Amino acid sequence: MSKYFLALQKVHDSVHDFELFEDKTTLMKKKFSEPKIFTGGVDIKDWNKLKKAEKEKALSKEWYVYYSFRQEDGKLKRMPNVKAGANRYNTKKERYEYLKTIKNALLFLLNKGLNPYENNDLSLLDENLKTRVLIKENTIPTKPHLIPEKENLKKNELTVKEAVEYALKIKQSILASNNFKNLENRIRKFTSRFHQEEPISIIDKNSVLTYLNEILINNSPRTRNNHRTDLSSFFQVLEDNDIIENNFIKKIPILKSKPEKNKTYTPKQEKEVFEFLEKNDPLLLLYIKFISYNFLRPVEVNRLRIK
Repeated sequence: MSKYFLALQKVHDSVHDFELFEDKTTLMKKKFSEPKIFTGGVDIKDWNKLKKAEKEKALSKEWYVYYSFRQEDGKLKRMPNVKAGANRYNTKKERYEYLKTIKNALLFLLNKGLNPYENNDLSLLDENLKTRVLIKENTIPTKPHLIPEKENLKKNELTVKEAVEYALKIKQSILASNNFKNLENRIRKFTSRFHQEEPISIIDKNSVLTYLNEILINNSPRTRNNHRTDLSSFFQVLEDNDIIENNFIKKIPILKSKPEKNKTYTPKQEKEVFEFLEKNDPLLLLYIKFISYNFLRPVEVNRLRIK
């Protein structure tokens, strides 16, 4: 079996032609089951919903391609797992894309007649295919080419970390310091959910909605809307500078919020509060006077400085 595993390890070209063989209808009455990818015990579709610790746990496990082949007695037997060096990659994107290439290459070979129980002749590969397995007997690439041709234009795409730093640098030159600090905190809180070296395109509408729903459940519609506004502002900078194609957060609706009405005290209650604070907490009394006499918001009083 070592011969075709070596072939799988040396896939250089794109996987589009291999994907032609992924139609499940072609697998009927085959001698093998469709190769699948084990991704550390988690559903790869839910990756963006996972917590950081869950992602790290999944990446700490061995990822591999697995399949079964039919024996002479007609029963399918599980074949050895195909890792092909995939676990040297530390990010989900690199590891999954590499194994996806291996999976498609294996499916291609199986459809071409490869039998793991026999000493196969690798000349069964069609030299005229646009995409083919390139076998070099003495060298193993340190980092195989995994990007399909149509995605080559994205090879210079910014990572999550780079996009955040770029957008915040622009926002810092526009916003007041207090407004910028609030925006920065919200942007960093959201983007911390993703691996910082993944491309910014890994963030999609669904991942933003999941985050905003968590904010809504734990806080209020108003807080959720504030986070949405700052995230939209962040992605708008990326769109304006051609880093992403469009700001999809614009399509996320703003929720209606019902602010609580202010509760008023009677003159008698005000007098009792003042008298109590004069004796027990004069500093808090001064704070209240700053608000009530100057018609300042509490946050504005918090920002007052002695100068």
